[in-house]
Amino acid sequence: MEEPKKIIEHKALDLLDTYSGANNYILYLKNKKELNKKFYPTRSQTNYIIDYCNVKPKVARKWVDLDSYFGEKFAKEKYLLETPKKVYIEKLLVEISLVPMNYQSETGAK
Repeated sequence: MEEPKKIIEHKALDLLDTYSGANNYILYLKNKKELNKKFYPTRSQTNYIIDYCNVKPKVARKWVDLDSYFGEKFAKEKYLLETPKKVYIEKLLVEISLVPMNYQSETGAK
């Protein structure tokens, strides 16, 4: 008899049980699971756990300039009195390229 396929969320829960990496978000979800026995990850959390449980975060420790629009939006969301101009980046948890692979510049070069 074949073993039934695991639900994707169950796979993510198993990965959380054995996770020992440095990704703060996955560690946060692992802690949430340990504190709440009824914890069940959402589909997006499940996909994140599965996709990035083996990716080692890069340590950045740099100040990065904020775009004025994003700074204002951040200040509004966090109820800050002043709009931040810079933000400190401790780690890059995931590196994603937002430029399509077949992107061509105005000169036509790839």
